[in-house]
Amino acid sequence: MLQGDVKLLTINNLVKKSGYSVGNIYYHYKNIQNFYATIFLRKRIGVYVELINEINNFSSTKTCPDLWKFILEFIFDKMTGKFKISIISYLFLQAYKSKEKSYELEQIIDCLIEPLMHCQKRNKTNTFLLIGEEELKLKLRSLRVFIETPFLEENSIAGKALHFELTLKYCLANFCKT
Repeated sequence: MLQGDVKLLTINNLVKKSGYSVGNIYYHYKNIQNFYATIFLRKRIGVYVELINEINNFSSTKTCPDLWKFILEFIFDKMTGKFKISIISYLFLQAYKSKEKSYELEQIIDCLIEPLMHCQKRNKTNTFLLIGEEELKLKLRSLRVFIETPFLEENSIAGKALHFELTLKYCLANFCKT
């Protein structure tokens, strides 16, 4: 269902596909926005867990621009595709309406802090800015906004080459030595 038309993401269709009753969904999630936020969080967490493994295995002889290009290609690949952009835009919009889950959405990228700090310490190319934990947290959260905003605004650049290029320029300016 997440590969198709956004209009199919109704509570009734979710009930039919999942086997849960409407009552069960509302019992566990309180409202539909919490349900969508949970779907979105699970998908994002899965992407970031894969990404953590890749960052931990990143060669110490590759440069900071190589790392950020790889990270962004990885994230954009997971967010784009035939139907993914419209589905992700819809899930973003619904998830951000959830008051209970909005803080979790804000913090989700924080799981990359430790792997990125280890990566910058073990790297031998002298191309990484040495960034402390708090500064890295702020920069990563702003990166998340930089990536997600075009989807939230249903902007035509969302997930496209221009979005990728602008995001890569942002990363190079904020995480790498020039």
